[in-house]
Amino acid sequence: MSGIWPAVVDGAVFRVLELVRERLGAMDARIEVGGHAPDDPRILFEVLAGGARLVAVFSAAPEDREASAHKLREIARSFSHSASAAAEHVVFGSELASRRLDDELARLADRVGAIRAVVVDKQSPVLWGTSEIRRGDEDVETALRAARALEAAEQAGVDFAHLLECGDEDARTLLQGRSVDAPISSFLLREAERIRQHSKRSGAAWRQHLLSARAIAHVRRDGQAEANREVVHDQGFGLLSRTFANIYRLVLVFDSDFSELHAEGAVVHVLPAIEKLVLALPPIEPPPKGGRVIRLPTPG
Repeated sequence: MSGIWPAVVDGAVFRVLELVRERLGAMDARIEVGGHAPDDPRILFEVLAGGARLVAVFSAAPEDREASAHKLREIARSFSHSASAAAEHVVFGSELASRRLDDELARLADRVGAIRAVVVDKQSPVLWGTSEIRRGDEDVETALRAARALEAAEQAGVDFAHLLECGDEDARTLLQGRSVDAPISSFLLREAERIRQHSKRSGAAWRQHLLSARAIAHVRRDGQAEANREVVHDQGFGLLSRTFANIYRLVLVFDSDFSELHAEGAVVHVLPAIEKLVLALPPIEPPPKGGRVIRLPTPG
């Protein structure tokens, strides 16, 4: 993020945070974008122009909340334009960088006949890039859960993609018809509902989603975590993955047999560009979900 801040954040933005801490006696000060407004007696906030929030965090609820709120309101009015411009730049700059990465992954997937191309890292739940249109809060953790449900369904002889297309009652009837054990049935029904809540898909899209989840689970749980390159050829499923920048992994997912040579050649060609795009993304610290906290670096 160091390449963004010097160009867009002037001293006024740093000063507003310093003033909040100094004049209100706050423990911390920050700018928030999106998500639900804070609901904590130790927190005061003021909405800036453009919808960002200037937030003051106290170690305990302020004794004179009204006076502290008035001070925060006055500071926000004085610096609303500068603070909001900084927040807006980071949000839209981040979204643009992410979109460019996703577009590059989509072109790569089309080039090699993959159903999906994604970028994950070794540990975090962040889905750094995906060739698919992003849906809801889907990330690596939701993919791992979907992969576990898929595995349980296959062991029970159930087509999990079909189960996802069914409504709750039809899904329950289907599982009863297969005489699936009650604990497994409850697990599959619960996971199917959770997955449906994240996004709406149908037909082949569900199958591709589950294969992508299986690929992510493989490279995160089952694959050779330290291997620079990994290839899987199974019936109806395949993947090719390459590590880059020490912690990231590009994963190509296939639903049929694929040319390893062709896929590898395309990856070698495009990987420097993908690495550059990933490293240009601002850091993400999950959770929270649904909002974004922007912590301004200390000038110096």
